[in-house]
Amino acid sequence: NPNLSNIELLPRLIAYCSEESEMYVKKIADLLFVQLRILPTDETYSLQGETVKTAVINDISQGLVPIFLCVNFGTVSSTAIDDLAQIGPLCKKYKIWCHVDASYGGCSLLCEEMRPLCKGLEFADSFNTDADKWCLAHDGVSCLWVKDRKKYCSAFMTASPYPKPEDVNLLYNR
Repeated sequence: NPNLSNIELLPRLIAYCSEESEMYVKKIADLLFVQLRILPTDETYSLQGETVKTAVINDISQGLVPIFLCVNFGTVSSTAIDDLAQIGPLCKKYKIWCHVDASYGGCSLLCEEMRPLCKGLEFADSFNTDADKWCLAHDGVSCLWVKDRKKYCSAFMTASPYPKPEDVNLLYNR
């Protein structure tokens, strides 16, 4: 609802991840004061589209606003891969940011034979992989891809209260 103020909207925001997701997702949700719904996985530790759909529909009916979903591609605990081919279209339909956490399994996509495991990748708004997991890179080397660079970068933009050098030049060089 575009008529809601930020103060009214913040308590309604909700993000999703599976019980197999890394704990950083919970930490970020806590930092941003966004509710996080941790969804159950199936017997293969994968998050399925029907689980996501049920949660999203239920939350919307309760007045919540889904904004983010973390999909796993190779969890550290079990190497589970969530069903992005089912989940991705749901994210698109409900305008939920779809982040693929491929920190553990992402580097496997360098191998052509592994690529079919990541069906639905075209629905991802962002994709993260850690080169230190499989590529023998130094610890902490992480690569992030975002579909819409402008949308992502604008989240970090701020308007400064003081004049920038180019603004000052415009004033004096009229």
